[in-house]
Amino acid sequence: MASFLEGDRELEPEQTWAATAQLEASRSWFTLHLSPYLQYIDDYIYAAPELDANGEARARLTIQGSFPSFAYSQVDALFAGVDAQLEVSPVEWLELTTKGAVVRARDLTRDAYLVFIPPDMVSQDITLTSSTIGPLKHVSLGGQLAYTAEQTRVDLDADFAPPPEAFLLLHAHANAEFSFGPRTFRTSVEVKNLTNQRYRSYLSRLRYFADEPGRSVNLRVKYAF
Repeated sequence: MASFLEGDRELEPEQTWAATAQLEASRSWFTLHLSPYLQYIDDYIYAAPELDANGEARARLTIQGSFPSFAYSQVDALFAGVDAQLEVSPVEWLELTTKGAVVRARDLTRDAYLVFIPPDMVSQDITLTSSTIGPLKHVSLGGQLAYTAEQTRVDLDADFAPPPEAFLLLHAHANAEFSFGPRTFRTSVEVKNLTNQRYRSYLSRLRYFADEPGRSVNLRVKYAF
């Protein structure tokens, strides 16, 4: 991406104080994982849009055009969040997996939001499995709905564009083994963004210029010699 990124040779090493926990509950048919955390980072180093005297995001003007300008800086920062995962298997051939992530971050030096902090995310996976379907073995079919919320904890003047809207993506995958003579092959098909949804990610600098990639299909075949 065409942009300016200005370094700072005066940056000091970061120091981090962190508290984390791992919580788990399980039964024969479900498992729940929770990972809450709290981090204080002294002299946190990050790259953010460069601000002018009015506190607004600044662009660099050259003979080739105007480009976003970023600069490294250091602040005292506080991060808090939780990662969660719930796995449910009510029957042998069905597995449901729910994942979620929430993070909150604050620039304590300026008493402001930090930029480029991941928005809230949640996903739901469903996987169907079978030991044999015709000539295929170890078959699995699945799909995922992945929701990413809009990042609302931002300073709109301190960025080149407002955060993108929330989006919902649908993915799918299939895996199986098959034999060809004495050889066994493992094959998989993965389809990302099945509905070819147009969206932009808050964490990508490309969002200032373009959408994220549309539908993609990946086919893999593995053979162990």
